[in-house]
Amino acid sequence: IFGVTTPLASWNPLWANLQFYAQLWADARRAERWRDKLRIWFMPTGWRPADVAARYPLNKPDLSQFRKFEVPLDGRQQWYVALQFCTYIALGSYLMNLENSLSVAALVLGWGTVALGLFVLGVALENRPWALRLELLRLVLNLPLVWLAPLVGLWPASPVAWVGLLSYSLLSGIGLYCCRSRVTRLAS
Repeated sequence: IFGVTTPLASWNPLWANLQFYAQLWADARRAERWRDKLRIWFMPTGWRPADVAARYPLNKPDLSQFRKFEVPLDGRQQWYVALQFCTYIALGSYLMNLENSLSVAALVLGWGTVALGLFVLGVALENRPWALRLELLRLVLNLPLVWLAPLVGLWPASPVAWVGLLSYSLLSGIGLYCCRSRVTRLAS
């Protein structure tokens, strides 16, 4: 079998990209020899120092018994996350379309917003107990975004932009309220 054989078991896009580096970092810290601590970063995928592999064996799943990662979600919660995801696709498309004309600060703010939003959606899809609090924090952070985005040139300072982002936040809050029975059970 070629490729990744250990299932991710997460909907978090940030963790999907960082999990391999986290494993490399942990193995590098655990290696006894300095040579292995450096070598691990340049060896082929899956290589581990012998001492680390012996002391900290990785559990390789039997792929004939593979089970798809699936978290049960209420239909309302699925719709909420899907609509939020569409919003982040639109924002990401906007950023990619205008990347050459936007300042670095605008791109950092825009892509930071996208990364935070996708992280929060991943947390919601995993039914984490803190998903509701994190989603509320994300919505509250839209208030400084209304002020910061025009300041760094992410979009023009106009009443339409303010009304658009505040309307999005309000509609998201209403959507979250409509999902409240399922989400609040998860948060408790």
